Amino acid sequence: MRSKHGGEKPVNRRSEGEALVVSRRGEWTEYVYIGHAAVVDADGRLVAWAGDPGGMTGLGWAARPFAAIPLILGGLRERNEWSEADVAQLAGSQADGEANCRSLHAGALALCRRYNWPAAGYTRPEHPLQKETQRRVAEFAGVGEGVPGHVRDDCGFPGFVLPLWRIALMYARLASPPAGWADVALRGAADSVAGAMLARPDLAGAGGSLARLLLEGGAVAANAGPGRLAFALPRERLGVVIAMEADSNTALPAATAAIVEDIAEAFGEEEAADDNAGASLAGLAASIRSRFPAERLNVGGEPVGRHEAGERLAFADGLRR
Repeated sequence: MRSKHGGEKPVNRRSEGEALVVSRRGEWTEYVYIGHAAVVDADGRLVAWAGDPGGMTGLGWAARPFAAIPLILGGLRERNEWSEADVAQLAGSQADGEANCRSLHAGALALCRRYNWPAAGYTRPEHPLQKETQRRVAEFAGVGEGVPGHVRDDCGFPGFVLPLWRIALMYARLASPPAGWADVALRGAADSVAGAMLARPDLAGAGGSLARLLLEGGAVAANAGPGRLAFALPRERLGVVIAMEADSNTALPAATAAIVEDIAEAFGEEEAADDNAGASLAGLAASIRSRFPAERLNVGGEPVGRHEAGERLAFADGLRR
């Protein structure tokens, strides 16, 4: 799938998105937060969207779990007796960004020694380590051997730019690797990384972190950057990416809760009768709203306005009931 705008424009342009959150002061609309979202299942089907699901955006910190995959495949977890905390740290926790970078660099050099790759230039895109990482990212994203765009991330490693729906697919496959996708080793590495992230949500950021809250609620989540979030709902086999304007962090929880509620409404009724899936999604949305109240307060603690959900998701094939 390509963007309706040609597949190469960034998704943070106001003219191309939907009003995901409306900020009101009293009865007046003070600000409209524009953004895009994509919901994709682990088999690669675009399930729901807002704005342009084919618009390009950077993975940012959300690339960290996939940078850890080659280290797991290389047997470093067993060789070095890494704990779940060690893997969770590699997988992009932001409790301490500097520590995360150190862990990732140390792991990268260990993999170079494992395969007798040169240490020199190990952060360069042409290095065997980075070619292996790119190959794995492409495999999760379903883009063959090539990733559409490259940048340099805050740790000095190559970063990746992909359509939103491809990033959502990556997270769906990370949390719920399909039986017919990839080989047993790669599916096992995905389980190892996702399992460590879920086991140690405390390493995903401070107590007020949206990604940490999602992990505590059973979603595999990572902050991708300002106004951006990637997460997967393992039981529903869905990956979700939200990309809003860079100054939208205060509105991102409201957008996330509304999207989870939309998914619960569309998928929850029949599944809830069997395994309480719909109820768990509703509970996750309620947790987000409880931790990040919609009400806006002034410096004196008085209510002055609120964040309200904007446009709802559009669902494919009439999925919304």
